[in-house]
Amino acid sequence: MTTTITSAGDIDAGRSNSRTDAAMPTIFQREEVSREWLAFCARAISLAIISIWLTTLMPWEETLFYLPLILAFIACGYGHYRVTAYAPHWTWARLLLIAFDFGLLAFTTTADNPLNDWTLPPPLRLESGNFGFFFVILSSVGLSYSTRRTVVTGLIAGIAWASVYLWVAQQPGSFTYLDTPLNDVTDWIAARENFNFVDLHGLYQDLMILTIVTGILALSVHRSRRLVLEQAQLARERSNLARYFPPNMVDSLAGRDEPLGSTRTQPVAVLFADIVGFTEWAEQHSPGEVIGLLREVHAKLEAAVFEHDGTLDKYLGDGLMATFGTPRRGPRDAANAIACAQSMVSAIDAWSAAQTEPNRIRLSVGIQYGEVVIGDIGSARRMEFTVLGDTVNVASRLEAATRELGCRILIGEPVVTAACEESHLSPADLLPTAARYDSIKIKGHTAIGVYAL
Repeated sequence: MTTTITSAGDIDAGRSNSRTDAAMPTIFQREEVSREWLAFCARAISLAIISIWLTTLMPWEETLFYLPLILAFIACGYGHYRVTAYAPHWTWARLLLIAFDFGLLAFTTTADNPLNDWTLPPPLRLESGNFGFFFVILSSVGLSYSTRRTVVTGLIAGIAWASVYLWVAQQPGSFTYLDTPLNDVTDWIAARENFNFVDLHGLYQDLMILTIVTGILALSVHRSRRLVLEQAQLARERSNLARYFPPNMVDSLAGRDEPLGSTRTQPVAVLFADIVGFTEWAEQHSPGEVIGLLREVHAKLEAAVFEHDGTLDKYLGDGLMATFGTPRRGPRDAANAIACAQSMVSAIDAWSAAQTEPNRIRLSVGIQYGEVVIGDIGSARRMEFTVLGDTVNVASRLEAATRELGCRILIGEPVVTAACEESHLSPADLLPTAARYDSIKIKGHTAIGVYAL
């Protein structure tokens, strides 16, 4: 008999993974909104510092020309945040905001200030270091998780700066080496001493540096995105582990380098639990009531399994299968299986007694201990953590045999032997109220000794 975590848990596991996969865009959206707000705050603080810096460079009345422009930059930054938070699919709006950012920056760095009484020749404005402000806006895109957005921003920045050069080159009196050939060093020096000379080599250098920085930034954004994906994947794997293993074991398993399901043979205690008469009960109740009961019962059985360091292998309709000693052996696997069975029966009895309905439900449990084969099987696309062997068959048959013997828990003799060795107790001390059967016949197997509770 082969039992797998995913065979019975496929629907739940598939839904869980699908929900996580579907949540990936939400994860990035939430992170981008957070980082866009951070970028907006950084922009506002930076522009406030620039405003103060301007007052040290010029009379305060001349700074009035730049204040509306600074407010426009802040408003544009807030626009980026609003689009990311409330209209992330409005690609056109994002592109317009990026274009507005660099267009406004190009105007701010080249326009004459009408509030001062002096002007610079347009070519000189290209050499005042204003191109550095383009990198301030470009770097803020690094707070996003979009490589495409980073590349597009770098492209728009390049177009804006090239447009500035083109505009300056078209101004009256301006000239470039394309207009006036510069044949030797003397010509170059003379051109550089002319305030109307537009050095296109400066543009080429700026664009080259912009391209390199954009590429590095895009690579950094791509790597950040991969790291977030990896963290989300790790969180999903940890969540999946928590569905099957005790919480105190999850951290240990998540930190292991070896495969969870490396194929091996080891002794394991296998437990099957089932609600007696569930089919008849379900026929008399609505689907909603049936699902409600199963959820309550499963929650109590699951809690008992995890409380006793067991592994929830799978749900079996109105019951479940659990193992003790997987994925690694413990010092009290057999004893924990027995204690878990007793805890399950007590929990279901107490819950059933509290119900107002007269036909109470009860639980039957079968346990066996022995060698099993565990490991991952399947293809690269689909792996299943599998437990198989005669021990699994016998445990299932023992649970079914509880009806014939009129007991609640049927424990194979190997389980009691192993539990006594673990606890250093005799069978009589370990199970003082149990009935001993030297040999019972179970379907598809030779007669075995059992203890009945």
